[in-house]
Amino acid sequence: MNRDDLLKHVSIAMDVAKDDLLKRGRVLPLLVMTFPDRPTIMAPVPEKKIIPSILMKERPEAFTYAVEIWVRDSEGQETRDAIQVIGGTGPIRVMATLEFQKKDKIVFDKVRWLSDSDLARSVVDRGLLDDVMGTVLDLWSPAPAGGRVYHVARSGFEIWVPEGWRMGWEQDSKQPGGKRTTWWRIGNPHGSVRVTRYYRNATSSVPDPLREARIETQKRRESPAENVQIEEHSEYAIVSWNEGVQHPDGTKLRVHAWSRYEKAGCVFVSFSYEEKIQPSEVEDELASVSAIVKRVVLL
Repeated sequence: MNRDDLLKHVSIAMDVAKDDLLKRGRVLPLLVMTFPDRPTIMAPVPEKKIIPSILMKERPEAFTYAVEIWVRDSEGQETRDAIQVIGGTGPIRVMATLEFQKKDKIVFDKVRWLSDSDLARSVVDRGLLDDVMGTVLDLWSPAPAGGRVYHVARSGFEIWVPEGWRMGWEQDSKQPGGKRTTWWRIGNPHGSVRVTRYYRNATSSVPDPLREARIETQKRRESPAENVQIEEHSEYAIVSWNEGVQHPDGTKLRVHAWSRYEKAGCVFVSFSYEEKIQPSEVEDELASVSAIVKRVVLL
């Protein structure tokens, strides 16, 4: 199934949801799955948390998920009623939203289709807010051939990861209840990647990334850090090093780190693994992380 076919399926699902709203006064959350070699399955999903297990079990060629939601454009605005339909086939995802008002009769607005670029820019934030939505939007799947770009708006960067790497999250110790993105290789992973974006002070002087990188290089060389190197380019510079640290639980870790300086600010990337792992075992992962660092985009 291609994207055009998927758009037709989403349009049909939206019409079914509208009819359901007009007849029942509410939208029944509905998951519709199609297959190339067996009948279509229509499954009511009163609890959306069961969707991931259904999709994993049935493995449809394509699916649509329709649900009634509340929407608002910003924190201070009142919520509005809407129908949302998400469709998926392979790595392709489309999303349509239809706002409505319940007056003497139900009045529908126009269907709004989220563009591919807008959807791509919002997938990570949507998934971090809701794990189930992350599954529906295919956020947790390994990157396909050619890699995948993740737009992490809340953290101010865009990151590319190579084929076979996936995204996950962990609790952010600096923000109670917050989530911190991580990436690792599927299949015999030895460590994970973490990224932190640093912004410049609005009152700071004219940015000089090369000078900043050279200062950090000197500081690292005066510290216990090992193999400190600097890579200079006309628009940015990367400082890299590694060092041994101890986790709070007592585990000894080896951390490889990169600080990338540019006019927009700095991004810090780290890859950590247990000290007992031999360097030869992580060579491929470190090469991938080095490529990741060079392709990070600051937002």
